[in-house]
Amino acid sequence: MGSRASVRGAEEPGGPMAGPGRGRSEGCGLLREELSQDGAFLWGQPHIFIIFGASGDLARKKIYPTIWWLFRDGLLPEDIHFVGFARSPLTVELIRERTMPHLKATPEDSPLLERFFSRHRFVQGPYGDAAPFQRMAAALRELPGGTANHRLFYLALPPGLYATVTRLIREHCMGQGWNRIIVEKPFGRDLASSDALSAHLSGLFHEEQIYRIDHYLGKEMVQNLMVLRFGNRIFGPIWNRDNVACVVVTFKEPFGTEGRGGYFDDFGIIRDVMQNHLLQMLCLVAMEKPASTNPDDVRDEKVKVLKCISPVAPEDVVLGQYVGNPEGPPEAHKGYLDDPTVPPGSTTATFAAAILRVANERWDGEWGGRRGGHGQGHRDDGDRCDRTVATMVMTATVMAVTVMMMSAIMAVTVTTMVMVTMVIVTMPVTIMTVITMTMMMTMRAMTITMTMKMTMMTITTTVRMMTVTIMTMRMTTIAMTTRTMALTTKTTMTTTTTMTVTTMTMTITIVMALTILTIRTRPRTMMTPMVSLSMVLTSPSLVLTLPMALMPYPWC
Repeated sequence: MGSRASVRGAEEPGGPMAGPGRGRSEGCGLLREELSQDGAFLWGQPHIFIIFGASGDLARKKIYPTIWWLFRDGLLPEDIHFVGFARSPLTVELIRERTMPHLKATPEDSPLLERFFSRHRFVQGPYGDAAPFQRMAAALRELPGGTANHRLFYLALPPGLYATVTRLIREHCMGQGWNRIIVEKPFGRDLASSDALSAHLSGLFHEEQIYRIDHYLGKEMVQNLMVLRFGNRIFGPIWNRDNVACVVVTFKEPFGTEGRGGYFDDFGIIRDVMQNHLLQMLCLVAMEKPASTNPDDVRDEKVKVLKCISPVAPEDVVLGQYVGNPEGPPEAHKGYLDDPTVPPGSTTATFAAAILRVANERWDGEWGGRRGGHGQGHRDDGDRCDRTVATMVMTATVMAVTVMMMSAIMAVTVTTMVMVTMVIVTMPVTIMTVITMTMMMTMRAMTITMTMKMTMMTITTTVRMMTVTIMTMRMTTIAMTTRTMALTTKTTMTTTTTMTVTTMTMTITIVMALTILTIRTRPRTMMTPMVSLSMVLTSPSLVLTLPMALMPYPWC
């Protein structure tokens, strides 16, 4: 929707995007080429990126690193500037200090990083007062383009501030170029507040000026879900209730609220994570293949999934709140109520797990679980069984492939030895045959007189006797070669048979161990496809294992 910014400056020699970031990867080059095709980009015109909530966790960890990476790779307009707005008394240097651990900048990026932060400004003030917004408007007019520059307002704020901030933006900060408003999740507290916010924004801006986003969908892992589902010929046929017992979507963060208790306590883990991040992932997992990758087509398929989900029953929900762990690392010593920004005695949930049942043709009768929470320990602490099973499957696969490679190498070696032996045995006979034929041709040319004829007869008789001897030697050599090849073939077949039996025995043993481990540890997870896939990968006989891999497992 709306106009997109020109990236032509990234491709011009000497432009502000030139330098270490230019041509960093082929992927960035393809993106630049695609963005420049339709001619709708505003080449050379100034753009302003305004971040409300510049002191927040989202801006520090996600927004500033993202715009730096885009700037570094030449995917932003040539003449772009950034303005931060927050209640906290910040400076550009302080913003740089806070964001540096998340930028992943290398020493080679230093010149471009200096240029990036030289384009930053900061305005401080309360969100409900018109005066700081007037200072913001004055700062925007001082930037290149004045009132004609194009402005993008990113609201990384609690939803309670959206109405006030958007009204003040409309009154004081709009430019004569295009204006865009990005609204972050959560979009209200409930249906009523969401409808009220939509009505409020519609009264201030056109629909094509409003971008409602969920930043979690920008993660590479989440974007790969559609490719995994609809571009993989292995997973496609088994992605249904006949082969998948349940789907568990887990969101874990090893840290607590860390000073964000004022915001978090007003919303809780369900509004902050489950109803947006995790529900989006559930839709990507459960939806049918869209007609195209057009945003409207993908949205339509997601809506179909949401309509098929039954209301969640209270008995299918578990809520909790993390507490301190004195025996853990220093960051785990404090619980949720130990955060000074959290109201005393708060009962806000920091952990939630819920069961959702999707009643469509693909998943009818099955269920999916979602769980998420803060202060849940390190992301790698849980699901040890999954990692153990994956390690065993990988080990079995490597062992089977190694045995097959050794068998192939041995067969090639034996075949080479047989060929070399045949060459060594038959070479003397071939040489003697050539010498004899040469002698016969020479003697025939010398038969001029009777004496020579008599001599020739004698020589001929001798040659014939030598020929008989050669024929006998050939027959003996062929017999010896045939016997050698028979013995070699028998040895190779015995070795290959032994290797095959060993591999099949190892495969069956490992698969039985994996099945038993799955039954005892995770009876309601997605282990059936993993065990089946391990059987197919590790067995040397696909014909024998394919029926077993496709067989449903009733205990899952």
